[in-house]
Amino acid sequence: MDFGELVVASIYVPADKKRRATWLRFLREYVDEHLDASKRIVLCGDFNVNERVATRDERLQLELLTGFVDLYRCLHPREDGFNFGSDPRGPVTTRLNRVFGTKSVASALQCAWVDLEYRNRIPDLKDGSWTKSAPLIVDIK
Repeated sequence: MDFGELVVASIYVPADKKRRATWLRFLREYVDEHLDASKRIVLCGDFNVNERVATRDERLQLELLTGFVDLYRCLHPREDGFNFGSDPRGPVTTRLNRVFGTKSVASALQCAWVDLEYRNRIPDLKDGSWTKSAPLIVDIK
C-alpha cells in the first residue's frame, strides 16, 4: 500500500517450520528483484521467526533482506523487544512481529516500542485477552 512516497507491505510468514525458511527465501528474492531499496519502503508483520530457536537459514534470510534494516533494533540494539508469549496472561518470551525499513525510512525513525498493554486482561472477553501477541509500533516522520 502506498502512502505518498512511503510503501508499506504487511507480511505474514507461515508458522510451519518446514516451509518457513523457503518462504523467507522467496520473500527475499522478491524484494531483491522487485523493490527499490533506495525508496521509502516498510515490510512489517508477523515473521514467525523466534530468535531463540530459529534455524541458521531463517536468520540468514532475514539478514539478507538487502537494503532493509530492523527498525526496532535501530533504536533498541540491546533490548529484546519481545512481543509474543504463548499464554496471553503470562510474560512475553520471544519476538515474532517485526518492522523492516529501507535506510531512508530508518533515517526518519522517531521511536519504536512494543505495546505490551495490548495484552492486558479484559474481564468480559472470553479467555480474558485479545491475543498472545503485542503490536510493535514505529513512528516515522
